[in-house]
Amino acid sequence: MSTVIWLALLPLVLAVGLWAFQRPPRVFAIYAAVIPFGSTFALPLGLPRSFTTISSILAALTVVALTWGLVRRRLHNPLTLATSLWLLFLSLAAASAAWSLRPAATVDDVFVLGSLVILYLVVALYPFERNDLAFVANAIVVGTALTGAYAIALAATSNLPETGAGLARFEITGAGGGEGGDPNITAAALLLGFAIALHDALQPGISRAMRVGYLIATVLTAIGIVLTVSRGGIIAAGIVVAIVVVKQRRGAITILILGLVMAPALFLIPDTVAERSDNTGTSGRTAIWEIALESCPEYCVTGSGFATFPDVHEEHLLTTPDATGTKLRFQAHSIWLGTLIELGVLGLVLATVALVALGWDLWRVPSRFRAGALAGLVGLIVTNSFLSNSTFKYFWLVLMYGTIVVNVNRMWSRDTPNGSLMGPDPSLPVDSNLDA
Repeated sequence: MSTVIWLALLPLVLAVGLWAFQRPPRVFAIYAAVIPFGSTFALPLGLPRSFTTISSILAALTVVALTWGLVRRRLHNPLTLATSLWLLFLSLAAASAAWSLRPAATVDDVFVLGSLVILYLVVALYPFERNDLAFVANAIVVGTALTGAYAIALAATSNLPETGAGLARFEITGAGGGEGGDPNITAAALLLGFAIALHDALQPGISRAMRVGYLIATVLTAIGIVLTVSRGGIIAAGIVVAIVVVKQRRGAITILILGLVMAPALFLIPDTVAERSDNTGTSGRTAIWEIALESCPEYCVTGSGFATFPDVHEEHLLTTPDATGTKLRFQAHSIWLGTLIELGVLGLVLATVALVALGWDLWRVPSRFRAGALAGLVGLIVTNSFLSNSTFKYFWLVLMYGTIVVNVNRMWSRDTPNGSLMGPDPSLPVDSNLDA
């Protein structure tokens, strides 16, 4: 059956492949757009699901297309400090298989991590241009806006899925990271598109139609985040708004308009949002973190091996009579503690410095252009303080987008008179930007 399907899809695959080699950045843009929901759909090709989801197929196509573009153009960006540190992080994760509590699990997850780091590397090396950056940004916005619209449709028809606690919460399967759905991961996957849409909506000099479009996308994505009932995601969204608005002169007015537009739609939000928001508990995270800290003397130096935090959690519960946990094999629910336990102090330092290095590079981008990418990065850090998803596509998309912004700005700062991401001052007539 899979052979028949392949033969039927062959013309389409060839057409998409040829188009990809002609416009590699556009393929990446499509991949970025489907991150929130791309793992939901898999083609019945007789291969493991991780290789047949739409987002994974697009990721592989992106790597091939961008690599071909690098070879053909014989031009590439220099490696940033952040990119170099993530390569070292991957090397450490792979090496940890030698002392891992469960080598098979480490090898499996290192393979996933490696595929994402390879994609990140070719994106970092590829010389994206200004119009490529705009296309990628708009694709991300469209993808998250469509996801938010889907969430609203589910809420309007009372079809939001219920979690184990009986709460109606919006989730998309995997959100770019696997088969299992998680509302918290869905919220995290929507934050970058929310940050970009809000940032672009506040940009001066754009047309009214574009501003309205970005505002609609912002509202749809914001409601999608709220409908996940993810407290970490909602807090991160608030921080994103604060970062973006503080950089814009028209921020207060636009946020007022945004609030007026969102008000009618908020009636779609179920009562469970308020119920969960009033809950001051940590959903069991503190018990997981306590176990991690109690296990630290044994594992925080060299680590237990990449992807083995559930093994550490299980080991502690089975060997400690007074342990407070009630379930086995929990994930760390914190990228910081998870990395510390699995890869030791060195792994935590590499990941932390890599994130800070990208943030510093973005900070040096002119403020008019950095807000969306910087807010998305901060939102990622906030949400992943309560999640541990370094092998999820949405995590690496934020890093890739931020790196593209940094590289495009670096290129145009070198090649344009006023050193801005947009080149010569767009408010001036074209002829006035030329030397007499």
